[in-house]
Amino acid sequence: MKKLIIGLVAIGALYQYDSSLFDFMLGKAGAFDSDGNPKVVLFISSTCGIHCDNALTHIKNKGIEAEIIDVQNNEAGSKELKRYSKRNGLPVLVVGKQVQYGFQGKRFDELLYDAVGKSALGRREKKVFKHHFNEDGSAKVVMYGTSWCGYCAQARERLIEIGIEHTEWDVEKDKKANNRYGVLQSSGYPLIYVGTRRIGTYDEDKIIASLKESSTWL
Repeated sequence: MKKLIIGLVAIGALYQYDSSLFDFMLGKAGAFDSDGNPKVVLFISSTCGIHCDNALTHIKNKGIEAEIIDVQNNEAGSKELKRYSKRNGLPVLVVGKQVQYGFQGKRFDELLYDAVGKSALGRREKKVFKHHFNEDGSAKVVMYGTSWCGYCAQARERLIEIGIEHTEWDVEKDKKANNRYGVLQSSGYPLIYVGTRRIGTYDEDKIIASLKESSTWL
């Protein structure tokens, strides 16, 4: 009993020190509003420079409502950041359970889609991403690859093995797919998406989670 009490006291002290360590147990992972909709949270610093400035401008130019947290000399903001990221470096964009480290406009837009829909995307991106959804609007697994790509073959075999349907395009044989691949600004194969969610190379856990969580094409 004494050991149990000591353990509970230690846990309580740790929670007071950094409650974010317990988010995975309390179901608080991710940024959501009271209705369960994805929120947009952007972490910046007044000393971050052009990268944070560009990220903030990108969000504002799209007219997206976001919670902006400057972590400079902000202990509460720094603790909040730790809920989502253990990495160093800013800016960090959080949309629901998705996290983007550093500023990349297209990556930002892919995350922002979950919060605001098509208004987050440019004209070319809309044309690309409509191919990543089924006719009923549900997200599908798509893979851009080549015939000689060994990792593509491994990903294909694994997707078939676990029973996940997917659409695959050979960017060297399909000109339209190659154009879409170019718009997505990637390098290397395979490039896997679930709807607007970039998986990159094969990641089974991310694919399964994204199929459950991805927004529909509205």
